[in-house]
Amino acid sequence: STVSNLSYIVFAITLMPPLGLLGAMAHMLFHGIMKICLFFCVGAVMERTHRETVLEIEGFGRVMPVTFGAFTVGALALSGIPLFAGFVSKTLLADAAVALGTPLALLGVAALLISAVLTAAYVFEISIRAFFPHQGFHSGKLSGISDPSWLMKGPFVLLCVLMLFFGMHSTELLALLEQIASGLC
Repeated sequence: STVSNLSYIVFAITLMPPLGLLGAMAHMLFHGIMKICLFFCVGAVMERTHRETVLEIEGFGRVMPVTFGAFTVGALALSGIPLFAGFVSKTLLADAAVALGTPLALLGVAALLISAVLTAAYVFEISIRAFFPHQGFHSGKLSGISDPSWLMKGPFVLLCVLMLFFGMHSTELLALLEQIASGLC
């Protein structure tokens, strides 16, 4: 995610017109929601299973469906898939770069696209392993493993709702951020 974060810093520096600043502020907010959801899910897996590597989560989606469902929603949002908050902010950043039209800004668009592909590659591997274990997988390895209580699941489920909500209904929030970016607030 270093390439991704670096591209946002480049945007913040080169795209100071209000649209660029709006995109940067929206992305900082949405990226925080997406990443904390993923970290909460990983924390739930570690707490419930005492496993710490991706190679050890084969089939866990079968016994931890809420946790890995939330992880998958976070992965979709972080990758910039439409209907999720990440798509909204990444689109704003790309629109600002295209409007600016400088070579550095257009390089930023390329960085956004590359980071979306790389992000999808590393986060979807986790979901695929969890829901679609390899052939010859023994489900006995899953005994005693289950989703955590709602006290732990609640926050990442709420974050998933926010990712979807802001992906489909971000107009009012973006209007407020646009006023801030324009110096009106």
